[in-house]
Parts: sequence; C-alpha cells; structure tokens
Amino acid sequence: MIIKELLLYILVITTATSACSKKDSNNNAPDDPGNPTNGTGDFKATTTLIAGSVTEFGSTTNTTPLNARFSGITKLVLDNRDNKTALYVIDQSDADLRIIDDKGVRTVSNVVGVYGLAQGICLAPGGAGKVYITSGYGQLVEFDVNRSYDWGTNPRVIIDRNAPNGNITGVGGTRGLVADANGNIYLGNSYYNTVTQYNPATKTIVPFAGKPLKEMTEEVPPFADGNATTKAVFGNVADVAITLGGKMYVADRLYRTIREVENGNVRALFSPSPYPYENYIQPSVDGTLDKAKSGMIRYVAVPAGDKNRVFFTTSGTLRLILLNEKQVISLATFSEGIYGIAPTADGKTVYVVKGHGIIKVELGK
Repeated sequence: MIIKELLLYILVITTATSACSKKDSNNNAPDDPGNPTNGTGDFKATTTLIAGSVTEFGSTTNTTPLNARFSGITKLVLDNRDNKTALYVIDQSDADLRIIDDKGVRTVSNVVGVYGLAQGICLAPGGAGKVYITSGYGQLVEFDVNRSYDWGTNPRVIIDRNAPNGNITGVGGTRGLVADANGNIYLGNSYYNTVTQYNPATKTIVPFAGKPLKEMTEEVPPFADGNATTKAVFGNVADVAITLGGKMYVADRLYRTIREVENGNVRALFSPSPYPYENYIQPSVDGTLDKAKSGMIRYVAVPAGDKNRVFFTTSGTLRLILLNEKQVISLATFSEGIYGIAPTADGKTVYVVKGHGIIKVELGK
C-alpha cells in the first residue's frame, strides 16, 4: 500500500510539472494572495504577498523580494533571534537554501544536496542564522548562514548517511525536523512512519514516537494511540513541530489528524480517518475537536510564545487548533497548494508558501 501511495504521489507531481511553463498554465490571473475565510468570526485574516510570485516560477535572487522567483519550496522556517528577522526556505529548483531578509532574497548553493531530496530545515541552537538541514546526500548538517559556504566546516555533518541504523535515523525520507530547548534533534521519517530523537552530546539515536514499519513496502497497520514507542501507529509522518516545553505535534497525512506526543504517549487531537487509504478525498470540517475532520495534512507548526495555538495545513487551507477552546478553525483558503508555514512567536501572524510565492497572513488577534 505504501507503494500505491508513492505511485499516486509521483503521478500528481508529474502531472503538475508537465502542466507548467514559465507562467503557470493553470493560473494566468494576476498574483492573488488568497481568499481568506473565517471559521468563527473572531479571526479576520488578511493576506499579503511578500516574496516571489504566486504564478511565475524560477530560481532568481533580487534585493527586492517581490522580484525574486522560487521554483518548488518544500519547507519554510522563521528566524527572529538577535533582533533580526529572516525566512529560510528549501527550494527544489536546485535543492538550495534560499534566505529572505532585509537584504532581499539570496541563495546559498550546494548546502543540501541533490535535486528533489532536501526535505527538512529547522533552527539550530545559538544565534540568528544557525540551522539544521537534512541533506540530499542522506546527511543531517548544521549550517550558519552568516558564514561563507565551506564544505566540511560549514555545513558541518552531524549524522552521516552511513551511520549505523541509517534508515531508522530518519535522514532518508525526512518529513519534519525540529530541535527542542535542550538541544535534542527530532526527525520525522515518512518511510518508516516514526519520529526519532538524536542527542548531539552523546551522539545517540533512539526511537521517540511511532511503531516503525518493518519494511517500506509493509502495509500500514490500523490506527492506534497510546504508548509512543510500543503502541502508537502513524499513517504517514508528514511534518513535526515542538513547543518550548517539549510537547510535540505530528502531522499525520494519511490518518488526517494532528497527533500530540507528550510524556511518552500519543493521542489524536481530533477524529482520524478510519484507515489511510479509504475516503481518499475527505472534506475538512471545522468545529469542536470531537466533530472536526480534515483532508490530507501536510504541515504543522506551533508559535514559540503561545501554548494554545497549533497551525496546520491541508492542500490549500491554513487551519488552526485552539487547544483551550477545543476548536478547529479554517483561517485562509488558497487556490494553489500550501508548501510550508511558519508562525511568529505570538501566533498572530503566519508566513505561508502559496504556489511560488510567500504570503504573510495576519490574524488580527
């Protein structure tokens, strides 16, 4: 069944790629930052295109972000340390790291490897500009955007592709990469449906959540919450987020729910799909957690300074879980897919990758 899922994914990507030219043939309208929707009347989402273009794609830098072009962004993170503000993105045009800050849009070449294989990026401990990246070469590396590229020292290899139990580390097939306040690194593995924890001090890798598949071709077992390493089953790990307090949220793409990992246990925040390959197009439903539903989920993110908000995305909709109110709300819906989200620390603004552009979504509260 995993092969079935992979073949379907390849078919979708191939179809989308063949339909594109220098101007996206499926959308020749002027750039439109989206059509904000409002699930409760409390959030007045406004959207602004801040970099790139929704419809035009390419791989160009520019001191004016709106004049730069992106090709296929797969991940987006926000860095506001040291009183600076920068967005870092992995762009699949040539698997490079792209930086958006007060200098415009610039590119750092060769950091993350081979086209199509760079998947994860997150902030690394330390000052502004330090990030972890999962490399297309099958490695986890640390990179400092403030220093010149110098293979061997910047980036610095943390986990090598030939490490023991290399597949279990999650470097191959990474969908979700985060670091906690203690310096531990977590890697979501979409091949084996697990999250693993790497301790840089001891250089050890241990299971953290999800019973791993024995083989990539193994059929996904039935849904299960419970003990994180002995019972819980993920349908497909699409993304991972973690709070300053160490509570983890996993975007389970095929079971179509957000899984919370805390104190060694996993629970679904709202009703999962009964089985990952049934009801392939399941409509999203807002409302209380006991009634909410979702289509396929791709990204999840949490604000550093807000313990109540968990943002996640379906194909073209930015959605919000309010934990205290036990509500799921759709905030903004876009005609193009969403390919990355990054909230500010207060949770009142979310940066969203839409098409080939980056949108700033302001919630008003």
